[in-house]
Formats: sequence, C-alpha cells, structure tokens
Amino acid sequence: MGKREYYHYVKCSHDECKETGFYTATSRRELSEIANRNRVWKCVRHTAPNEVLSEESPNKRIVLTVIESNEHNYWANEDGKLGSGFVYGSGYKAYASDFHVGTKLVITVELIPAQKNNMEAVEHPATNAGSQPGKK
Repeated sequence: MGKREYYHYVKCSHDECKETGFYTATSRRELSEIANRNRVWKCVRHTAPNEVLSEESPNKRIVLTVIESNEHNYWANEDGKLGSGFVYGSGYKAYASDFHVGTKLVITVELIPAQKNNMEAVEHPATNAGSQPGKK
C-alpha cells in the first residue's frame, strides 16, 4: 500500500493576484510545516518580477560561470552566487563538471508576441501528427 499524500494550496498574497501554488507532503507533520512556512506566499510575478517575460520586457539574458568550490564545479550567476552543478532549460542541459573553471554559459530568451491584428490561431505541426491526408 502506497503512502498517503497531503496537499496544500496557497494563493498569492499580493492584492488582486489570482496565482496559486501547490505543495505535496507525505505526512501531516510535513503538511503543517509547509503551511506554516507559506502563511504569506507570493508568486514569482511578485517575488522576482524582473525575471518574468512580458510584452513590455520580452528579452532576458543571464550569464552563468563555472566556479570551483570545495573541489567541485558549480554554476554561479553574475553576482557570484553559487548555484547548482547542473542547469537545464527547454533544449539544453549542462553539468558544470564537464567544463573548465571560467567557462561561461549565456542563456538568452526572446518573446515574440503575436501581432494584435493577426490573432488567428496558428496550427502547430505537432498537432496534426499522425493524421492521414484527406482526414481531419
């Protein structure tokens, strides 16, 4: 028999925000700890607004550098704050241990908003995967 899971939902405490968070716990004690930690919870829009893409801020660029600490390589941000030894995103994965100290990883994203006068749905090629000619 599997362990029971307990769920905890939180709502962003910023006025008029409708974002929610979802946590799982494996015991009532852990659930209580999660609830106490998140009494005043804010979503990413309100804790790190400079990291959220928008039409007003469509480009983001971060630079991570391999730094050695305690005989292991880690990725560090531009402020020198150590992160993980492994970073990933849509389309890439990078282990810091695979590179020499000083190697830089530049991650750039660009949001290309749809034209407001051309808001027709564009069909993605993957949506028709497996369809046969002449059939919908």
